[in-house]
Formats: sequence, C-alpha cells, structure tokens
Amino acid sequence: DRLDNAKDDGDLSAVINSTIQKTVLSAVVKAMSSAAVNPLSKSNLIQLEKAEKQITMYAQSAILSYDSLSKQRAVLVHMKELYDRQYALALKQQELGMATATDVLTAQKNQLTAQSNIETIDSALTQILPKICTMTGWPADATPQIASIPSVDTSKIAQMNLEEDTRKAIGNNTQLQQLRRSASANTYAGDTARLNAINESDEKMTIKMQELYNDVQAKLVAYESAKDGFESAKKSADSYAKMKELGMMSETQYLGGMLSYYSKEASYENADTALRQAIETYQWAVTGLVNPD
Repeated sequence: DRLDNAKDDGDLSAVINSTIQKTVLSAVVKAMSSAAVNPLSKSNLIQLEKAEKQITMYAQSAILSYDSLSKQRAVLVHMKELYDRQYALALKQQELGMATATDVLTAQKNQLTAQSNIETIDSALTQILPKICTMTGWPADATPQIASIPSVDTSKIAQMNLEEDTRKAIGNNTQLQQLRRSASANTYAGDTARLNAINESDEKMTIKMQELYNDVQAKLVAYESAKDGFESAKKSADSYAKMKELGMMSETQYLGGMLSYYSKEASYENADTALRQAIETYQWAVTGLVNPD
C-alpha cells in the first residue's frame, strides 16, 4: 500500500524504500512459508539459502543508496553555501545597478532549490536507515555509524569472463534450475515443449548477462570521463582562492568556478555509484539472483 501511495504521490525516495522493503519481505515470506512445511527438505534449504542471499543483496543495495545520498548531501551543502553568497552578491549588485531583478530571482531560486534538495535527501536517509538496521541485525531505531564506501574497484571488470560467467549464471539461477528439474510430460509434444522452454530460458539468461556486461562497460566509460573531469576541476579549484586573494579573480568568477568544481564532484560520485551498482548486479547475476525476465 505504501508503494502504491508513493507512486501516486510521485515520491521517488519513498518508491525506492518501499520497493526494497516489499522485495525483501516477499522473499523471506516465500522461503519461510515453504520451509514451515518440511524444513529439512533439500528444496526448502535451497529456498532459505536463496532468501539469505537476497537479503544480503538488498542490504548491500540499501547501504549503497545511503552512501550515495550522503555524498550527494555533502556536495549540496557546499553548493548551498556558495548559492547563499551568490544571492547576497546579487542583492548588493542590484543596489548598485549592476544586476537586474531577474539576476536576483535566479540566484534566489538556486539557493532555494539547493536547500529543498538537501531536505529531500535528509528525508530519504531517515527512511533508509531503519531498513538497513533491520536487514543487518540492528534494532530499527538504532543509529550505527555507516562508514563511507571507498571508490569502486575497477580491477573487478578485467576479471569478468562473459562466456564463463553466463554458464555459471544459468547453472546457479534457481528459476532455471526448477525448470530443468521439472518432470517429464511423458509425451513427445509435452517433452518438446519442456525442452523448448528450457532452451528459451537459457537464451534469455544469455541475453540478460550480455546486457549486464554491456551496462558495466558503458558505466565504466562514463566513470572514467567523470573522474577525469573531476581531477581537472580539482586542479583548477586549488588555485581559485589564491587568484581571488591576489585580485586576479572576482567574487563572481570565484563562486562560479567553485560551483563548477562541486558539480564535477557530484557527477564523479554519481558515476562511481552507478558503476559499482552495475558491477555488483552483474556479480549477483552470476550467483543466480537475477532472473532472465
């Protein structure tokens, strides 16, 4: 119900949080309900192991979202401070006849938008934290310190072997395992349909793995571009304060330059998160947790 309401309200953070919670609870209920009938059966143990992996995957995704939002918030706080200074400067320039009312309104809009974005992120962080606590064994109202996730390890990409990983993904996927273990129909038409269904599912998984692999490669290109842009912006930013102090850069130029720097930082952090998520989704697919459909 909360997910449906969030969709109706267009509340993106609530949609994400409710989807995570719904998926986790659905997986646990399915596994526990099956295990209650015959807890020691092989199929039920497999379901429990799958549920455990799924909870790990969802917890990992939630922590990654929390980390990404925290980093976005830190950048926005810096940008808000700069927008505050831009707004104050625009008001002063307007008094001197050097800025128009439109300039002042634009500066104020940037200031208010940054503040609104910070508040939105704060709300999302507040909603995600209890879910992380629950999935990792803490009381829902606990306040554990969640350390910053380091930059993505791109060496994992070189270790990917699409052909071999696809074979593993097909073999490990429980949905495909159940299809392969399904009973024979004892008729030619039935057996043919069963084999066709197995082959079709294997082909879909092959296509899915190719898509996930391509996504990793695309995200890698975007990450490297964002990283280069951020490194270049850092070199420029290091000189801005000195140039301003020496009178070689005006306040307007300084604020514009620093806003550009933080924009590059935000792009880099987003690209880093996107690449990490793509790599981890690919790896979870290899373990059998990403279905072909």
